Amino acid sequence: MRWLLLALLLPFAAHAQDHRPVAVDPAVVRGCFDATPGEIQGLPACFNDAASACIDARPFDYPTLVSCFAAEAAVWQQIGAEQQALMFAEFAALEIRPGFAAGFDRAQAAWAAWVELECDLRRQHWAGEVQRPYAAACKSRRTAARAFDLRAMRTGWHPTGRPAAER
Repeated sequence: MRWLLLALLLPFAAHAQDHRPVAVDPAVVRGCFDATPGEIQGLPACFNDAASACIDARPFDYPTLVSCFAAEAAVWQQIGAEQQALMFAEFAALEIRPGFAAGFDRAQAAWAAWVELECDLRRQHWAGEVQRPYAAACKSRRTAARAFDLRAMRTGWHPTGRPAAER
C-alpha cells in the first residue's frame, strides 16, 4: 500500500520548486471548533477543511501540502492557546490552587515534546518527499485534538468537582 501511494504521488514532486507561502481561512477552522460541542472522541468531520481548501486552490505539490497543513495547525494552536488563557482566567477568579499553572505548563511542554517525537516517528515510516506532508498532517491532527482537549478540560473537568453548568 505504501509503495502504491508513493507511485501515485512521486510525479508531482517536480512541482516542489514552485512553492509559495500559503494561508488558510481561520474562520473555517474556528467554525469547525465552535460547531463541535463538548468533549469529543477523535476529530470532527470538518477537521482539515481549511487545509483541504488551501490544497485544492493550488497546484498539487509536497511543499504546498506541508504549508497548508502547517497553516491549519497554526490556527488550531491559537485556539488551544485561547482555551488555555480562558481556563487560567477562570481558575484565577475561583482562586484555584496556585500550583496548577506550573503543573499545566510542564504537562503542556511534555505534550509538545510528545507531538514532535510521535510525528517524527510517523515521518520516518515513509520514504522520500512524502515524509514532510505526513509529519505536517500529524502535527495538525495532534494540535487540533489538543485544542478540543483544552476546551473539555476548561468546560467539563474542574478542580472543584462541580460540573461546568453548576459553576
